[in-house]
Amino acid sequence: TCRFDLFFLRSAVYNLINNAIPETPPGGSVTLRASTRETGTFPDGGYVLIEVEDTGRGMPPHVLESILRGDPRTTKPNGTGLGTKIVFNAVAAHKGRFEGRSVEGEGTTFAMRLPLITNGSR
Repeated sequence: TCRFDLFFLRSAVYNLINNAIPETPPGGSVTLRASTRETGTFPDGGYVLIEVEDTGRGMPPHVLESILRGDPRTTKPNGTGLGTKIVFNAVAAHKGRFEGRSVEGEGTTFAMRLPLITNGSR
């Protein structure tokens, strides 16, 4: 069973994709993946995984760590960093995990690992 706030998740996925596109050079790619692991206990199992991966510029570890902590960060001239904060808040509201990995010059992957609900509980 999945009980997710679709508005929150739609906003989170939109923000991840919207942030990835300008960081990805022509000829690069932005990929959205979703999968589940129904067996086991969260976080190793019993989850839905939503990932956005790009082949963009990547980011240094301190920037990635800041984003994963929920600190608003932006590299855009008029940006506020609220997009990644929305993702962080959506994951927190679902009692999930916001994960990421990045290699400068190769790209970034952000993931939202959200627990499945079984028998009405999380």
